[in-house]
Amino acid sequence: MCARTVWAPGLGRRLPRAGLAWASGTRPGRDVGLEVLRGIDRAIVFYEREGGLRTAERPLRPAPGLVVGEIEYTWPAALVGRLAKEWSQV
Repeated sequence: MCARTVWAPGLGRRLPRAGLAWASGTRPGRDVGLEVLRGIDRAIVFYEREGGLRTAERPLRPAPGLVVGEIEYTWPAALVGRLAKEWSQV
């Protein structure tokens, strides 16, 4: 059996925006963050385009002897609130 990749236009943008809107409403005044593995270039470009700030880089050790790079992105609380408001008007 072969796995198939399916792309839904705009879904990648709607999901994090919905998450930031949720965070703004349920946890106002708090930063939002996530981590992505180094080398997943599409995600890295996407998060930076969507306003994420690269706030840390560190090694991730998911299993003995395995080390991969991890990048942390943060959306500051003030930006989360502003973006959620802007996106709700689109």
